[in-house]
Formats: sequence, C-alpha cells, structure tokens
Amino acid sequence: MNAINSDVAVIKVKIRLKSGLKALSLHFLASVAVVGCASVVVFFVWHPYPYWNLTGGAYLFFVLASVDVVCGPVLTGILYSPKKSKKKLVLDLSVVATIQVAALCYGLYTVAQARPVVIVFEVDRLVAIAAADIDPSELSKAPPKFQRLSWTGPRLLGIREPRDSNEMLRALEASLKGVEPSSRPDWWRELSPDRSELRSRMRSISLLLRERPDGARKLLQEIADANQASLKDLYFLPLTGKKSRDWIVVLNQRAEFLGFAPIDGFLMVPKK
Repeated sequence: MNAINSDVAVIKVKIRLKSGLKALSLHFLASVAVVGCASVVVFFVWHPYPYWNLTGGAYLFFVLASVDVVCGPVLTGILYSPKKSKKKLVLDLSVVATIQVAALCYGLYTVAQARPVVIVFEVDRLVAIAAADIDPSELSKAPPKFQRLSWTGPRLLGIREPRDSNEMLRALEASLKGVEPSSRPDWWRELSPDRSELRSRMRSISLLLRERPDGARKLLQEIADANQASLKDLYFLPLTGKKSRDWIVVLNQRAEFLGFAPIDGFLMVPKK
C-alpha cells in the first residue's frame, strides 16, 4: 500500500511539474513577444543607434527585459496547478499579470526618461542629453520649437555665449556641480543654417587615422563606402553622453552627419 501511495504521489508531482512547465513556457513566449514589440520602440524610436550606448538606454532595457521575461513566467509556473478551480487560477494569474505589467510600465518609463532628446554642440564636441537630465521647469526658457522634448530621436542644436561675466561665473559654478550649459534649456539655440559652428571645429579624418590607427580605418572606411565618399574628404567631432565619451560623429564638408563610430575623438594634437 505504501508503495502504491508513493507511486501515486510521484505521478501527481510529475503531472504538476508538466502542467506548470507548460504554463511557464506559454507565459514565457507571450512575455518575449511583448518585450520584442517594446524593443522596436526603444531601439528604433527612443534610443536610435548609437545613442543607446551614450545614455545607458540599452543597459536599462536589457535589465527590464531580463526581469520581465523571467519573473513573470516563473511565478506562473509556480502558481499554476490543474487541481485549482478555474476561478482560483484566473485570480492567481491575474495577480501575476498585474505585477508583470506594472513592472514593465515602470521599466519603460525609466527607459523613456533616459532617451536622448537633444544633441548639443558645445565648444568642440557634440553632447547627447537625456530627458532625465533636463529640469522640466526650465523648458519654458528654451526657444519655442525646443520647449517640447522629442520622442522620435534627438534634435541637433547649439548653445549661446554667456551674456556677461556674472552669467559666465554662474555657469562655471553650475558646471562644477555637474550641470553643463548643454543640459540647460535657457542656453539652447538653433545652429546656423550652414552649420558654421560645427564646420569651424570639426577635424579631418586623416588626423584621426594617424592618432588612432588600431581598428579605426576599417570602421571609418565602411562609413565612407556607405556614403560613396573618400576618407580624405571626411571630418569628425567627438560625441559624448552620460555613459560614454568614446564615440565620434563622421561628417562631410557641409557638416552633415554621415555615421557614427566607437572611437575616442579627443586628440591631443592641436587643430591646425
């Protein structure tokens, strides 16, 4: 009798594990589909290449995705049992789904706050600024067309000069606290139509190839080929963000963006 009871118990455990694993698998596939749809918005709308590296959006999303596609299905696998009533199953799975959706929404909100909204030309570099780095109360001080933060990729703009020595001193003090003019809407302004600001500071790709010979030529040649251009006719500017300083923007003679490369663009060689 004990042997029979033992066999029955084993069979029940196997049935329980099999049904739980099936429920877990179905929930996992559904979670992957939802996260996959979210990734299209994250990586093609909010954080287009290469900005997901500069603002940390990729890391945030992968943490979100890992938690979402693991925790929800695991909870479903633990709670699901064919012996439970339909009402009990619906209640349990509804709780799991509610927790998972809430976590997903909060995670996507965090990723959205990390999205780059402006690319600011500041002195000798381009700086990617995320929505979270901008004080919403300061947006009304920006030029009218920049008072609403973009949801479809960053806008390119410049910054004005300080109005007087007092403002320069205050800007320096703010910079020492980590608040650069590039993240202050009251300093933003449109670039000149001919992008003369960028053209005056961009540097020849040839100089970069001399200073960064290891691996740089192949990356830059691919960009040149994609734009049917010669390397000698291309230029670059450093591109920085909160999470990385080791990128460049490749430009043509008109300072139009042609591509991006993960190369340190800060050279010690003086600009000629």
